[in-house]
Amino acid sequence: MKIRTSFVSNSSSTSFLIRGRLVNVHDIDENGLEGRDGYNKYIAIGEDLNEGNDVFDVDKVVLLILKLLPMDLDKLKIYEIYELIHEDDDNFNKKKRQKEYVEFGWSYGSCHNIDDILYRYLKEDI
Repeated sequence: MKIRTSFVSNSSSTSFLIRGRLVNVHDIDENGLEGRDGYNKYIAIGEDLNEGNDVFDVDKVVLLILKLLPMDLDKLKIYEIYELIHEDDDNFNKKKRQKEYVEFGWSYGSCHNIDDILYRYLKEDI
């Protein structure tokens, strides 16, 4: 899993905008996961962690887990990302007012590995 670590903040979350579309996890092709910027082009936005949302990249391993295990997919929104904008970007506030962008807070308490994802979203013990 490729974790985004390039944005640093003193707060417990960082705001982002995404322009993209909601997708069904079962419609994602495992061979088309990498975006133009080298990061995964799909992200999952999950539970509200008070200081922001649980957000993690959907790579091949995560995709297989979401498709094959009894995961609580009602708690997750999967987006195909066309554009990702950090709160420090000069265009953040301008684009924030445009209806095609979704704003979310990326919590630093977000899932960082497979164990975290299984702990939060697995419907039953395996």
